[in-house]
Amino acid sequence: MRIIVAGGSGFIGRHLIAALVADGHVVTILTRAQPESSETPNGLLHSMHWDPRTADSGLAEVLAGADAVINLAGSNIGSRRWTPRRKIDLLNSRVRATETLVRAIALLEESRRPRTLVNASGIDFYGDRGDEVLTEESDPGDTFLARVCERWEHAATAAQPLGVRVVLMRTAVVLAPDALTLHLMAWPFRLFLGGPLGNGQQWFPWIHIDDVVGLYTWVLDATSIAGPLNVVAPDARTQAQMAQTLGTALSRPHRLRVPAAALHLAMGEQADLLLHSHRAVPEQALAHGYAFRFPELAPTLRTCLQRGNASGATPRGSHSPFFPVLAGAVEELPGVLHDQYLLQPEDPYRVVLEGTMDRIWHRPFWLWPFLRLCALFDILFPEQGSDIEASMIVEGRHDKQGGGAQTWNRTFWFRKPRQFNATMVFDLCLARVVERMAPFGILEVIWNVAFEPPDTIRIETCGMRVGMNRLRIMLPRWASVEVRVSETALLESNETIEVTLALRHPSLGEIFGYTGRFRVRRELKEECRS
Repeated sequence: MRIIVAGGSGFIGRHLIAALVADGHVVTILTRAQPESSETPNGLLHSMHWDPRTADSGLAEVLAGADAVINLAGSNIGSRRWTPRRKIDLLNSRVRATETLVRAIALLEESRRPRTLVNASGIDFYGDRGDEVLTEESDPGDTFLARVCERWEHAATAAQPLGVRVVLMRTAVVLAPDALTLHLMAWPFRLFLGGPLGNGQQWFPWIHIDDVVGLYTWVLDATSIAGPLNVVAPDARTQAQMAQTLGTALSRPHRLRVPAAALHLAMGEQADLLLHSHRAVPEQALAHGYAFRFPELAPTLRTCLQRGNASGATPRGSHSPFFPVLAGAVEELPGVLHDQYLLQPEDPYRVVLEGTMDRIWHRPFWLWPFLRLCALFDILFPEQGSDIEASMIVEGRHDKQGGGAQTWNRTFWFRKPRQFNATMVFDLCLARVVERMAPFGILEVIWNVAFEPPDTIRIETCGMRVGMNRLRIMLPRWASVEVRVSETALLESNETIEVTLALRHPSLGEIFGYTGRFRVRRELKEECRS
């Protein structure tokens, strides 16, 4: 499918886009930031600038011919205190963006309009309803968030007369190993200060991120689904039961109640997020046969809170990190390049490259101490020479978000062997493959990868960053280098590639490089040899 996602930079958007790309869909992210000017022609993920307040012919053309539009746009509800000005922003950021998308769809001829609009909403649509069981047929509430959700959904349903199927995703609190909300909830329990919020009798709807993603992707194909959908798990619990289950998962007490008055004093009207009761059930999802991956609260919390589990979800398929940028050229790739670049985590083999470097060089000579320092961190090395034996082992892995990654372990067989190891992952925000090297992946090289028919993959740097996890800063141009790599399959010599690499500094020119030839073969993984 060709899918347009508005508001894809948020928590749900990051997980959803990763899953869509892993399934082979072509995804265009509408972003208010200016995206990279260079696009990967064979890639599955693209970014387009848009103004959520303006529906023009440019936006309409982006939407034209799309199979579906997913609208997640809206300011973060929990990030700041609800002042009168903030409440206006929470409403307008959702309603105006949705109205803009619908107006853009209306500009298109009927045959060019997207078939489906999947619009985010919240379980707060129902307001504070006590013990009432809330299905998709229940009436809206009268709280601030209920009115926001009602107007948000009303803006989306304006696409129905245009022949567009509209699905309204009324989403509960999302649990995940990387969900900030869950870790904020768990923090008092870790300090032995945890317990129910308010009287503890209010119902606490929840859902695991895998099922949020699962329901979004499910409704894209389930054409019989239209209108509201409660995006909640079937295991409904009260706040007191939630506190008990959370305390048990963390092996902590759970009886220190937090009075509602204290929450209102600390958070103002925003405390409604914690104190309002929504006994929502996923009636439509269950009636149409959706199978929840995380239907019960206790095992869900154990999975999310397990120490060392930093992944955003369980593995989402087995794609290579290069698949999103090379998917359009899969059928054209020579076999040796296909084996290396599209190696998947679930493949039972790894790919071994063995050969000889015709030449390894660096200049000027006074860079030698700097290169020796880099060698301590497995980045570069000071040696140079000719006819140097070298090898590289490529193996598929899962990254911390459950997507596909590859480890590239290079060895140059000088008198003292040099290691040059890295991990390749796909960065959703950049829509690029990134190479992480040095201890703990502290240095990150952003790659632009392209296939040039009939036999060459070219890789060029788009920038370099340093840092850990999501806390990374871009290096200034004077402190980084431009790297250009080409790998060419030698069609006259089966299973052989020719590799050329050159590093260029903006002031010093070319400072490091090598050329060589390698034979490529598959080797069964150690765990698969038994």
